Amino acid sequence: MSNSTAGVRTNPSYGKNDLWRRRTSRLFLCLVTVGLVLANASRAHAGSVVTIVLKDGTVIDGEIVLRTKTMLRLRTVHGERKYRLKNIEQIITPDSDPTSLGAGFDQLPSEVQQILDSRALYSLGQWGPVIERLTPLVNPRGNRTNQMLIRWLLIEAHQRLGHFAEARKHLDFAAEHGEPKDKMRADAHLQIFADNPDYDLRLIGSKRARFFLDDEMLVAGKKPGALAAASMMRAALEEYCDQILLSEKASVQAFARTLNQSLADTLRALDDPDRTGKATRALPYLDDLKDVENSLYRVQAVLPGYADAYELNMVRTETELMLEVIEQLFQRALAANPENTTPAFDRATGRLTTAGREQWRELCEDFRTQTEPTVQLTEYLLEKVQRYPAALRNLHKIYEERLGRLKQMRQLASKRKERSHV
Repeated sequence: MSNSTAGVRTNPSYGKNDLWRRRTSRLFLCLVTVGLVLANASRAHAGSVVTIVLKDGTVIDGEIVLRTKTMLRLRTVHGERKYRLKNIEQIITPDSDPTSLGAGFDQLPSEVQQILDSRALYSLGQWGPVIERLTPLVNPRGNRTNQMLIRWLLIEAHQRLGHFAEARKHLDFAAEHGEPKDKMRADAHLQIFADNPDYDLRLIGSKRARFFLDDEMLVAGKKPGALAAASMMRAALEEYCDQILLSEKASVQAFARTLNQSLADTLRALDDPDRTGKATRALPYLDDLKDVENSLYRVQAVLPGYADAYELNMVRTETELMLEVIEQLFQRALAANPENTTPAFDRATGRLTTAGREQWRELCEDFRTQTEPTVQLTEYLLEKVQRYPAALRNLHKIYEERLGRLKQMRQLASKRKERSHV
């Protein structure tokens, strides 16, 4: 019997001799599995949500950022990662042709098959078989990435069945031994349990449930063990995340107020003659920005995707307000452009005098030095708006145009620095 079907075929609800139901359930299992269908690497494109299986059996979920002939860059829960195509055994996409699920799946390592099939079983609400399959695979010395996938599936399955003590054991392990985002995610679950020792839903932090649950869920949430319901746990996690996102210190709104008040300080910091290194290191609001970024990082760890709108709002806030600084710096660059100056020259020959050539070289060199911080800052902000080409289209055009003109002026200053005629 294949490993990939063992959990389904041993489920009593299917009956031993009902061949038609077995085949139907197998087909349904394949269709509902998130990322179970295998596809060729050439079918995956930027923006696709995929599961990749490396040749060493490691399973990685993520969104494709970039794909070349030799490399795949994924945005995973632990940040962006690069993988060489030669090291990838399979690329699994949710929208692949179901007929591609053939022998390739059976050739995957047994542990990988169990993880992928357990996801399907979980989505079918068959939490008991998930636990039966994965519990024997728990191994603190095993593949770290796969072990965390296994533990999170076990945590979710145990929670759905109300086995909170068992879920806690895996949460404690994740909080102590997991990657940073695993620790943050585990801490969220453990904090919710600490706030609600009967595993009901009455409180998150210092906020009572009546302030974030509707009437129907409020009644249901008062029952012990209510957090076993996926919808109730989701509501608890969303409120946990909202309290992070809306905190007075680390919210996007607080950052906007700070940045708006520090624009003049930003200009002064960029003008500081003692400033060294990249212009972006001199920005006085960086600590406040990092506080917001850290809060978004925590939320994305707890509920991937939940803070997407906040991340867009943060980028829009910074790039819109900083446009005032860029415009002032750009106007300075226009005024300092050497092309606006005519150095001393001989009117009879049109050749620059010795003093004129020296003056012109200094003007060109000073212009490049003076505009370097503006270029660095514009590139920094342009890189941010480029993440959202549709939502920040207008800002992208402005920053791209400003950067293009700055570079053009600087290139011309370099090219003509040694000119000898007017």
